[in-house]
Amino acid sequence: MFDEFQYESIASGSVSQVYKANFKGKTVAVKVRHPGAGKNLEIDIDLLFIFSKIFSIFSKKFEIPILRDSLKVILS
Repeated sequence: MFDEFQYESIASGSVSQVYKANFKGKTVAVKVRHPGAGKNLEIDIDLLFIFSKIFSIFSKKFEIPILRDSLKVILS
């Protein structure tokens, strides 16, 4: 698939790692998600919305101005 792929990551985070590769003559970044990161991200978003709902009883500043499913799509 790739013309060349560097197996040493150039960046890493809690959800994925980024690798440098060549694809059709162009240098590209390839983001590879850690196993299980998608499910963990969904759980974190669900918890975020649960706490937001509880704390927004006390103050409207804790309301999240985006739908849960929209946030899951954006962050996936």
